[in-house]
Amino acid sequence: MRGRFTLLASWLVVSVLGCGGAKANAPAEDDPLAQVAAAAAKSDDPKVMEALDRCDKEIAAAELQPPDALSEIQIKACLYALNGQTAPCGKGPKKQLAIKVVIEKTGAVSNAFAVGDGSDSPEAACVIEVVKAGRFPKFKLIDPAVVKFAFTVGTQTAP
Repeated sequence: MRGRFTLLASWLVVSVLGCGGAKANAPAEDDPLAQVAAAAAKSDDPKVMEALDRCDKEIAAAELQPPDALSEIQIKACLYALNGQTAPCGKGPKKQLAIKVVIEKTGAVSNAFAVGDGSDSPEAACVIEVVKAGRFPKFKLIDPAVVKFAFTVGTQTAP
């Protein structure tokens, strides 16, 4: 539960303080990060809830005994949890944005950046802010883990 709280609290802080490029007086309904925070707080999607629970369990287990390196299951659990919260970053049809994520041994995301199509879009900037607020399980290796994941943005299915 602590991991989910940290994730939600981080999103709320980012949504209130902004992501650097947002106008300070912009209404919340125009702020994708505010929508992300609201979706995370109220999500009733069973797949999102399952991913959040799994990520929380992986984080809690790693607190007691960090693995040498993150497993594919640990990484995917937390990436899927984050992916379930990125839809409000885009308006219109659903699309995927490739994001590289750098995970430090503390479980913190030290960097994230978009690659490929749409990498310079406002949607990608929003997803990057969401991902940077994410948490992963701790691990022992000194080198950070670097993973690439296709996050989904947008809320409408294409016609």
